[in-house]
Amino acid sequence: MTNKFQLLKELSLRAQKNSEIPLDGLKKITKEYMDTYNELVESIWALQAEIERSEGSEKKQLTKQLSNVQTQLEECNSRIEIDLLLERIKAIEIKETGSSKIGSNSPYIL
Repeated sequence: MTNKFQLLKELSLRAQKNSEIPLDGLKKITKEYMDTYNELVESIWALQAEIERSEGSEKKQLTKQLSNVQTQLEECNSRIEIDLLLERIKAIEIKETGSSKIGSNSPYIL
């Protein structure tokens, strides 16, 4: 799971470093970032379900693991990062084409 947090950081840095990244490249980075974030959220849900089925020391260990994952995810500021990336894509699309589908809540926009 640590690899996923590292990936989030790397993707964020890649998007921030290159302000002239092509639109397709920025969309690819954003999609990969969102997919990784969603995998981490799914792992949180899986841990929560496992905690409900556990007892004793196993439950305590899983609760600690869940807390660590949630803390790391919060420290990544992923929701803010995703919003910034989407706003950047939207601005580029509007500049280039006059409109953007970002914000339409379609999973197919990227």
